[in-house]
Amino acid sequence: MFRAVLPLTSGQQLSVPSILAIILMSASLALFILLTSTTPHADPPSSDITPVQTGSKDAYVLFLPTSSMEQWYLRSALVMIFALTTDPLFKDPAGRDVVVLTSNMTSSEDIAELQAAGAKIHPIPYLIDGLFPDVSHTFPRYKYTFNKIWVWDLVQYDRVLFMDADMIFTRPLADVWIDPHAWPKSGLAATADLGAQLDGTYFNSGFMMVRPDRAVFEELKKVELDDVFYPDQNLLNKYYSRHGDKPWEPLNRHFQALHPTAKDIAGGAYTLQEKGWSKDTPFEVGNIWWTWYGQAQEISVLRRV
Repeated sequence: MFRAVLPLTSGQQLSVPSILAIILMSASLALFILLTSTTPHADPPSSDITPVQTGSKDAYVLFLPTSSMEQWYLRSALVMIFALTTDPLFKDPAGRDVVVLTSNMTSSEDIAELQAAGAKIHPIPYLIDGLFPDVSHTFPRYKYTFNKIWVWDLVQYDRVLFMDADMIFTRPLADVWIDPHAWPKSGLAATADLGAQLDGTYFNSGFMMVRPDRAVFEELKKVELDDVFYPDQNLLNKYYSRHGDKPWEPLNRHFQALHPTAKDIAGGAYTLQEKGWSKDTPFEVGNIWWTWYGQAQEISVLRRV
């Protein structure tokens, strides 16, 4: 059985067998999603919505600040990059950049893998430390999470769609760029974290449409926090409070499903935020992720696995 190889330079091309392998595997995943899906109860945004602005410079953004994090996050990020840049089922039709924020604690080996998968690397100048309460003793996985605010420093882009590195795609994401709130006046649009606050005024920071602005970046560093249970999420919800001067705007709820189940797949969710590799993940959700993972392995995106 052949093993296709992903090109490592812009001058190389995928072989015909490689392309056929990707198409066949994408078709299998599409068939699985189709068979497990039904008509959504509420219609997702339509592709015929007229964008508010045209000719903008947009990008997808992920965040991997250190190589000491669990390696499954790196693998998941590689699979997401593969989907957005290569997979015929999910590839962005406009060829938008996929950017990964890294730091001096991200290994050169990890960076090389991210670039080989199709990502552009944006090293952050420094890790923010000392400005906010230290939560690493209680929640080690949140040690670097405040550094998400570096997304607002990406002023070379008009808009960026920030996503946590544990997202599973079930539908192409092109519709998010033409959502009625895809050009948020306040600078941020997201989906409500209904599990945390049922009235929908609290948003989830794992899927955000952001309009980068360095002035906002500096203001975010000055926010005083009383509650750091969800560090960066509480920070951003305080700054973009629905009752403040810069209220966040709601994206269509179908764009992000938190703690997803088969019901979310059937309901038309575009992304499932879940650690697909975890044994605690619902079977229907995990099955999509592992199918995805197998595709990436087939074209050698995941060379160390």
